[in-house]
Amino acid sequence: MYAAVDPESNDLLHTQLEPTTNKALADRFFADLRDKHDMDDATVLVDGSASLQRACRKHDLDFRYERHGNRNSVERVFRGINVELPISQIVSVTPKQKLLTSS
Repeated sequence: MYAAVDPESNDLLHTQLEPTTNKALADRFFADLRDKHDMDDATVLVDGSASLQRACRKHDLDFRYERHGNRNSVERVFRGINVELPISQIVSVTPKQKLLTSS
């Protein structure tokens, strides 16, 4: 499952359920996310997934690497959802201004 969450509101911005992860799926996820939301003022927090980082670059998205466990705002949303599907790719979309003031 690919999921993008607004960490301030805990709203799910976009989800995509896939049986696996790869470059093409990550590209499609970010293309769809960009089509649905204004991403110009956002920073995407991603884990070490090369396909996610590559897709962010391809779609001209600012991103920052975060180790698993440091994306608490995203993981907190999914703790409240009782799902038996593995969450394979999670991204957090954070306004750039908030990152600049909180870093």
